[in-house]
Amino acid sequence: KAQKFHIHSADLSHDHLVLFGEPKSLQNSAPDFEYNFLIKIFCTENYDFLKQSVLLHENEVTQWSEVRLSRDSILLFESHFLAKELNTDNDRDALHIFTFKNTESEFIEHIRKIVLDLPVKKYLSMSSFDDNFLIGCRVMNTFVEVWDLKTPTLVADSSRAPVVWSSDVGYRNTIKCSSVFFNEPFAFIGKSNGRCDIWNVSLNTRVRSLEHFHLSSVNLFLTIKKILV
Repeated sequence: KAQKFHIHSADLSHDHLVLFGEPKSLQNSAPDFEYNFLIKIFCTENYDFLKQSVLLHENEVTQWSEVRLSRDSILLFESHFLAKELNTDNDRDALHIFTFKNTESEFIEHIRKIVLDLPVKKYLSMSSFDDNFLIGCRVMNTFVEVWDLKTPTLVADSSRAPVVWSSDVGYRNTIKCSSVFFNEPFAFIGKSNGRCDIWNVSLNTRVRSLEHFHLSSVNLFLTIKKILV
């Protein structure tokens, strides 16, 4: 009988399905931690189980973490936004990189952790990422930033991703950012007024704005919830 597994996040590619969640069987839990997590990967041909990570604990990732597949890597964004007042100065948004291609290992292996260059106790309310860049929004859902994950610098004992672009995309705190996506060099920023702004971050220039509105009413705007490119 398969153990119970509470799924928090999932992603699907042509070849693989990856799941991030909590194992519910007692023998897999760690008594020193309230929350324990696993990453599992399956092939999509017949959805056979391939590998899983070692047990991850609440001091390493959070229950709000988001998993993504990127070529031969598994990416896990460690988000602290919803923890709010429970966060400490040491809790920082970060991206974890795992590999599942090592045939000599029975586990998904952790390769590195890249911490985002953010002020202490400041967290992203939304994000989109691959293994090269991460784009996210914070400060009342109006301030958008892009981090370069390819060239992290060593700060103290951690790798830190630098901010390569930022912009306040709101309007007098009435128009909010509702969705973000990055495809180098373009940042796609969906807004609560039904508009998607496209910025060339290399030139720091807005190159186009796409309007999304309801045909039955010129006064009814549809908030942009997801962007696919």
